[in-house]
Amino acid sequence: MFTHIKPAAVALSLAILAFSIAGFTSNNAANGLEEQGNILKIGDKAPDLSYKNPAGTTISLSDLQGKIVLVHFWGSFAEGSKRENPNVVRLYQKYKTARFQNDATFDIFSVSLDKNEDDWKKGIKNEGLVWKNHVSDLQFWKSAPAQTYNVNSIPAFFLLDEKGVIIAKGLSVSQVQAALEKKIR
Repeated sequence: MFTHIKPAAVALSLAILAFSIAGFTSNNAANGLEEQGNILKIGDKAPDLSYKNPAGTTISLSDLQGKIVLVHFWGSFAEGSKRENPNVVRLYQKYKTARFQNDATFDIFSVSLDKNEDDWKKGIKNEGLVWKNHVSDLQFWKSAPAQTYNVNSIPAFFLLDEKGVIIAKGLSVSQVQAALEKKIR
């Protein structure tokens, strides 16, 4: 059945496949070892993020200390983000005036993985992301904040307490809401 395939072509294909697999494995193994120290766990202090907002002003996650904060990784290009953003907006509308334990309030810190500034700004406007804390380094999947938080798919959410400690991660918006309900006074 495969008699028409030349042995040299098979050997070349196998060599390319072996090289690709070896390169993929060794790069991922090295990255995996480096990333192991960077995998954030519940109870860890959230790394600070300081990046430019759409107006070009640098803002920091640490500026929101004292609030319950949802760190929201998204991108205007991502279908998953587009599906989930209306739920994030509803969550914000529901809890923006709520009072939580220790008299904390709620806010969202959105980190875009966009690579085009205009697309990012249009995404914020078109999707109704009305909170004021939006940042991006416009580096797409090479985004420093995404690497810091080990984000490899979006949307991704990290819920922080008023001290900046991660209290939940890897949640859907409905799970974020359930976590917020537990913290409400």
